[in-house]
Amino acid sequence: MSNVNLPLRKRPTGGGSVKKKRIKWDKKIVRPFFCYDKKCKIIYSTYKEKTHKEGFSYFCYGKLPKMHVWVENKAKHENDVCHCYYTPLKGAIRYFMNLGDLWGEAWAMIAVMNRLIKPKCPKCKGRCLKKLDILV
Repeated sequence: MSNVNLPLRKRPTGGGSVKKKRIKWDKKIVRPFFCYDKKCKIIYSTYKEKTHKEGFSYFCYGKLPKMHVWVENKAKHENDVCHCYYTPLKGAIRYFMNLGDLWGEAWAMIAVMNRLIKPKCPKCKGRCLKKLDILV
């Protein structure tokens, strides 16, 4: 997992100050059996053989060995990240992404969670980002 930028989290230290520390993944990353590209360097995966056999869904993110580029009308798409889902209903689904796409997806997920979670902030009734502990 060298050269992978892991997300930062805040952790309390003595005296109430806040220090940032890199999160370390607790498990060995396993390549899902459905993987489309064996040269893709897996960054994160929720795949476990046991949960797959039990019929659960999972996903993974990986760094592609070379840029995947195509043009649609006038838009040029340059993607170097692969995001794959597996569901028992639909099978494996592969998306090509880049860092901008990942940021957009992350903020979209936060926006959806903010609408689904009971607001913690009574002043704005859920419009601010104070609801999710990951953003506080």
